[in-house]
Amino acid sequence: MLAIKKNSITIRVIFAVLTAMSILFAPNLVDYSNRARWCALYEEGDRAITAHDYEKGIRLWSQILREMPSTGTDALSYADIAIQLERFLPPDYPFMSKRANPEKERLLRTASEIYARELGELNSDTLHARDQLAFYLRSQNRDEEASSLIRQSIAACQKSGKQSAAEYGLHRHLSLILTEQKRYLEATDESEKMLALARSLKNSGAFLSISLNFLGCDYIRSKQFEKAVTVLTEAIDIDKGSDIGQAIPLCNLARAYEGMGRYSDAIATCQKALILLHKSNSNEWKTVETELQLALVYNKAKQYSNAVTLLHHVIKFSKDKASKKNLEHYEYDKAILIKDCNLYLIPAQAALLESHKHLSR
Repeated sequence: MLAIKKNSITIRVIFAVLTAMSILFAPNLVDYSNRARWCALYEEGDRAITAHDYEKGIRLWSQILREMPSTGTDALSYADIAIQLERFLPPDYPFMSKRANPEKERLLRTASEIYARELGELNSDTLHARDQLAFYLRSQNRDEEASSLIRQSIAACQKSGKQSAAEYGLHRHLSLILTEQKRYLEATDESEKMLALARSLKNSGAFLSISLNFLGCDYIRSKQFEKAVTVLTEAIDIDKGSDIGQAIPLCNLARAYEGMGRYSDAIATCQKALILLHKSNSNEWKTVETELQLALVYNKAKQYSNAVTLLHHVIKFSKDKASKKNLEHYEYDKAILIKDCNLYLIPAQAALLESHKHLSR
């Protein structure tokens, strides 16, 4: 985490210097005094952001954008500041709040349009700005608009005939949207394209692993379990050097086995994943989510005693964690996890009692 923070700060410092230079030295600005003042405001805002005084940083950068023209020789400077400013406007996590912020959308649209006009449809800044805009639109349940933007970028990439990591990311994003809409066959098609791109890119180990796992999940959702087993097994083989990297496709492989009714294989695979998760000690909630998954497979396999024991453990862990303050953002809702556990605990307990009655006869 520390390394990530240092890298983020380094990137922002470099970006700050480049943006300040572009403001100061861009030709034909209104006059030198305006350029110098905007540059000073930008640098002061960047120092405020670095010091976590976001309100001040937002105010200073917003002042620049109110004064600076978004066309002509100033356009790219305007877009660079807009795309940075958007990151610090609330909500920080739009998917969690669902709260609309028209200013975020305006900045993203403006930056996207400027980059496309000044740098071209295939420029990485253009593709990134559009992707961020699509992400925001998804948070507002405007999936069709988001899909249209992403398809527009994909079409531009394909027209160029050059395969790139950017196109890979676009297929991944579109697959996520289609999955949320329960259009699983279409999502699978996008994930297959993503995998084909990953196989063609140089040094694509991480891309390949992610693609195989994504595609495996899509195959499971579309009930193509045999195909899921094939790609997830390949993903596990690729990530042999990483405990967490193996654990995630193992969990998904267990789901594929469960879908095929191969409960013994599902249980054994879940247990392997749990061993790796406990060993890595990197994500408590992923571990407890996998324990819940295993408990539900135990229930289907009529191993009710094991199911009840695990469910009790998961419920206790979830309630203890949910009561603590300053929790990190996890991948799923803790309250839903507790509800799911309670939902399955009652029938599991009833089945356990019934099996005990049968044995006592």
